Amino acid sequence: MSLYIATHWNGTAWVDLHADPLPFKDAQQKLHSAAWTHQSVRLRPAPAATEFPAADPVQ
Repeated sequence: MSLYIATHWNGTAWVDLHADPLPFKDAQQKLHSAAWTHQSVRLRPAPAATEFPAADPVQ
């Protein structure tokens, strides 16, 4: 399943509206809530799990 992050434009950069990637419908709800405040908003695909850096092994 593809995951998404809702973002809004703060005048300088795109800022995430939530920390954890969400399924499309859930991310879209966050997007619509922000749109009611007249913010410029968009959904972006979350990076694949393989794109996150691996944690250091516990020693």
